[in-house]
Amino acid sequence: MFPMMPSFLCIVAPLKILEALKSSHINYPSNFQKNITDLHILRASLGYSKILITQPLCSPQRDEPIELLLKTRIMETEIIQRAQVDLNMINNEEFFDHNNKFSVQGRIPHDDIHELVKYGEHPIYESLKIDKSKALIEKSLFEKIDYQTKLNCVKEEAMTIALERYLISKISKNQEISYNLALARICTTLSKGWFCQFAIDNYPKLSNLDKDLLSIAYDIINKYPLEQKKQLPLMFDPETQAIFETIKPYTKEILSFDEIKICNYNDYEVNRSGIKITSPVNRSVSITAIVTTLYITHHEVGEKHWSASVVILPSDELEAISDKNYNNDSDDKSYEFDDPLNIHPHYDLDEEKYFKLTLTSKNVFTFNSFDGIMAIRAKPADYVANKLKIPNVNGELLYKYVLYYLNPSFNENSRLRHHIDELIAEGNISNISVTQHPWYSAWNYTLKNKQLNMIYYL
Repeated sequence: MFPMMPSFLCIVAPLKILEALKSSHINYPSNFQKNITDLHILRASLGYSKILITQPLCSPQRDEPIELLLKTRIMETEIIQRAQVDLNMINNEEFFDHNNKFSVQGRIPHDDIHELVKYGEHPIYESLKIDKSKALIEKSLFEKIDYQTKLNCVKEEAMTIALERYLISKISKNQEISYNLALARICTTLSKGWFCQFAIDNYPKLSNLDKDLLSIAYDIINKYPLEQKKQLPLMFDPETQAIFETIKPYTKEILSFDEIKICNYNDYEVNRSGIKITSPVNRSVSITAIVTTLYITHHEVGEKHWSASVVILPSDELEAISDKNYNNDSDDKSYEFDDPLNIHPHYDLDEEKYFKLTLTSKNVFTFNSFDGIMAIRAKPADYVANKLKIPNVNGELLYKYVLYYLNPSFNENSRLRHHIDELIAEGNISNISVTQHPWYSAWNYTLKNKQLNMIYYL
């Protein structure tokens, strides 16, 4: 107990319990940099770091009550978090395809990048595998090597990921930030178990970058140019295509929108397109569909936030949303950008929820991807489709038609594309969905699972 103010006392748990609580969620990505710093400050305060420089840092020895508290809290945390990748169940190709869904895969294989950052004659991980086809390295072999080699093994992997995920793909131009983000990946979403724990325990000795990754990245970019992939045309069965042809005469493309202003960032790209469909039964009734894509580069952390939304609403309600909810002079910039139409929602990836101010009932589909987390929201479009009174046009066909007509680009974000591929491989989505727009597959899958929001840890 200590005084925060003369008349107010604050009760704080002992340092050993605070350390255990911090350890219970240290291997999850939310606020990792703060958490890992806090953890090692607590351990230093407890004297756990006072060992020989040649000896590994390790988790503290805890008494039985605190160990029980830690295990219980870990179980509680795991209930609300998605299980991480099991390296023993997949091979090298599957592992790196799952975790590194970026354009670098078209340039140079993961193992070849390892060769460029190795400390000795061969990458260290090669000598730590019994089954060379597996991504898993053997704990028994890892324990036999000296401490510095163990550190170098983790650093080689972190440098490879930094190059692969951030520097070669040009998400970041800062090699220190890229390396620290990659190291955070090793401690959180990329692995679990003893290897992850070693990286967490020894983080202070791993956080210094001692190789020039930028020169390696530039060399790879120059030597291995990417092949440009063409976006495949959307394919539909003849019946669906025939229905689309009946809607086309009543469709008019929207040529301009109010400008969207981005706050606090100087590197962004926003695209907005839309159509207006007039009812062939009642010409005074129409619906408006608007697609928005937004790319924001966060320079401080070297990450890119990619978001998309599809809004379908009665045309006469679009202006009402703008008049009612948007205030260009508002001081509330919590959702990072100002949208005069107030239709493109922002997802708070730390809190795992949408900001209420930017989420409207007409958001048929929203997608947010940032820092290894992907959030998808889906709602039916039947209510709006029924207003058109076009025979055989329900909400599903209307959503398909909007994507067919506007065909928004998804090439900039391979995460969703690969997520859809995984669902197809698992049998959750029919193979015919390969010819559909991935936004339709994601929307349809989320609706079928009867969830408004679906969160994925990549």
